[in-house]
Amino acid sequence: MARDMFIFLTLILCIVGCQNNTEMKTQLNSSSIGSADDSGEGEMVTDGMALDMSSDLEVGVSPEEPANEGKSEKEEIDSESPDKDNNKNDDVAERETTLYLSADDSNSQASPIVVRKYIEEGRYVNPNAIRTYEFLNYYSFVYPPAPQGSVAIYPEMKKDENNEYTLQVAVRAENRERQSMIPVNFTFLIDVSGSMAGKSMELVKEFMKKIPMVLQKGDRFSAVVCNRSSQVIVDNVQVGKEHIPTMIDKIIQSLKPDDITDLNEGIRVAYELAQKNYIDEFLNRVVLLSDGAANAGELSIDIIKKHSADSERKGIYLVGIGFGEGFNDGLMNAFTDAGKGAYFFIDNTADIGKALEENFVSNFDLAVKDVRLKMVMPAGWKMVKFHGEQVSTVASEVVPQHLSPNDQMIYHQIIATNKNDDVALEQEFVFEAEFIDPLSNDKKNVTIRTSVRDMLQQKYQQIQKGNAIVAFAEMFKEFVIADENTEDNLKAIAAVEEQVKTMSADAEMTEVATWIAMYKKILEGGEQLQSLDKDSTAIVHALGLQDAHVVAAEKNGADPRKAIEVRSQLGNSTQLRPREGYKFLVIASGPIDNTNKKGGGKISTNQYSDPHPKYMGKRQSVNESKVRIHDLHQVTITLKAPRGAKSFSFDFNFFSAEYPEYVKQNYNDTFYANIEAQSTNNGAPTNIAFDSNNSSIEVDNNYFQNPFHPISNRGTGFDRSGSTSWLRTSWPIEGGETFKLTFSVHDEGDEIYDSLVVIDNFQWHEYESVGTTDPLN
Repeated sequence: MARDMFIFLTLILCIVGCQNNTEMKTQLNSSSIGSADDSGEGEMVTDGMALDMSSDLEVGVSPEEPANEGKSEKEEIDSESPDKDNNKNDDVAERETTLYLSADDSNSQASPIVVRKYIEEGRYVNPNAIRTYEFLNYYSFVYPPAPQGSVAIYPEMKKDENNEYTLQVAVRAENRERQSMIPVNFTFLIDVSGSMAGKSMELVKEFMKKIPMVLQKGDRFSAVVCNRSSQVIVDNVQVGKEHIPTMIDKIIQSLKPDDITDLNEGIRVAYELAQKNYIDEFLNRVVLLSDGAANAGELSIDIIKKHSADSERKGIYLVGIGFGEGFNDGLMNAFTDAGKGAYFFIDNTADIGKALEENFVSNFDLAVKDVRLKMVMPAGWKMVKFHGEQVSTVASEVVPQHLSPNDQMIYHQIIATNKNDDVALEQEFVFEAEFIDPLSNDKKNVTIRTSVRDMLQQKYQQIQKGNAIVAFAEMFKEFVIADENTEDNLKAIAAVEEQVKTMSADAEMTEVATWIAMYKKILEGGEQLQSLDKDSTAIVHALGLQDAHVVAAEKNGADPRKAIEVRSQLGNSTQLRPREGYKFLVIASGPIDNTNKKGGGKISTNQYSDPHPKYMGKRQSVNESKVRIHDLHQVTITLKAPRGAKSFSFDFNFFSAEYPEYVKQNYNDTFYANIEAQSTNNGAPTNIAFDSNNSSIEVDNNYFQNPFHPISNRGTGFDRSGSTSWLRTSWPIEGGETFKLTFSVHDEGDEIYDSLVVIDNFQWHEYESVGTTDPLN
């Protein structure tokens, strides 16, 4: 009754507040950056956003100090093409505009490999996985190398059919051979948590086996393994003085997946070891090998930045290497951004060869550091869209990045002018690359001034490849995956395909054409998946189970018809997609289709005993719950494990409207996954889905606090609430064992606010599991 009254009063206040805020909202909209005043603000945007540089913007005033209270500090602007008839654009600056640009570390290149994995699996590509600048990093460009200790700048321009211009600026480093590198001093930080079991750990072992092949006399390495705690395995091993295969074998023997992941603790120990063993004349690197499924410790980038800042003076940088089917791409990218190092993903042994043999120098060496490009555009020009990581009118708002030997940073953008061709052709752009010499720490810069005419006639002709790569990456962001959009999607991909085919002489672009052809088939016929749930709505098929392993399945609860369903989509979300096959299982406390998740979720007046099990994992529950609960719904499946199975796993995402209002209160709507198996606690009911504190899955656990959620809740019906994002529970089982698994969701405290769980991708494994629940991508 108390919360009913609270909700009623909240609605009344909202109605009054909306009336009072109408005028304020109009004022805010009318004074946004798109129609700038004389406040002198700079605007910062990130990858893929459009930047509209209006005529009254001035350089040098930080957005943190707005001169106009109504002006938006950071805003994505929907830019439109200049008028095609008279090439006029009233929003462009009638004086020079200075921009500062960052293209990310030149060797961060995980995104295209993630996309390749989606396509090979016959799946729709998640647009959140697209970082266009990493595509530009991944593919090669042919620009002349810079002089030793410096950089070279190569701007190219091309006019398009929209009367806009593509501008591609390459900042090229010097070339360097492996034998010319100064000695390396690696500190390997290897994730040995339970989520690394299987393919991920096998690839890590293969990676470490190849390390002796790339080390040279005098090189040094150390190794730390981490899960809940961290342990130094080898310390300051010197090549030429110790038997390296023995040391590598010692590391490999320590790689036994177990327990949860505290990457922050691991990074702390690794940085301390790297600083202890620091040698001024060496390349000092912390190399993180992980799936990023961190489920313990405070996931704060500030902690990583602190370690990085402390080590920056000594040049200790973090290189991230991602592994695994469900690795947390967002977390790994954030870690390496903070650690100012490269980030790439390894999906197979060929990727290991490319990382360690073909690209060893560019992956681990450093040509110059803290590169930031300054661009001065002449009057009448504006930036429409930037495909790098950061751009701003304020230098301090753009984080400088490092540039590797044998490599370049590509700054790709779309710009427009209101000048006639004969005027525009003679206008000059100025490009200045600011950087620091890593040996002397001296600040340096290289500046060139060039006309539009010269950029249009540039002989290197790499802009055609850049345009094709950008079109390939950006198309995944534009697709709307729905039957009614198939025709539009196919038209869009056909246009990109034609653009790529014009570069058939380039082996890399031939590979891109292959991926496009494969993805076109996916768009034409839907996801090409080997799954029983394509034409079935059976619960076990939606989970990914084969009939041969299912003994029985049943659903129970207050109203299973409304609260338990097999779905291909939750609400109108386009990002929450099945982890396996075409459908997933949804179990809710209230009606799944209830549009008001914060009210109206009551299904019945019945109360139930809390199905709190006797054990939480391997620990016996301290106090079994005596609380009466509401709207209980359960799916119970009896399974017979294959004879070769040693473990199983399933993926789930728990949503609750209780978050964030009722954290640490008495409204803990809960999800249990209770197993009854003789091999687990002698058959006693055991919850196997829990967080690192052994707490059940509800709004108080640390998964709701994870800042690295890779999937938005938009469109799920829980847009303004919370979720755990995708998690994976892995649990040991004995081959041939028959056991029960009960998925259970209920309301606690009252039956008003809704919660639900989405479950999918049940798998049997021939490797052992210690029993963990870990975040996925």
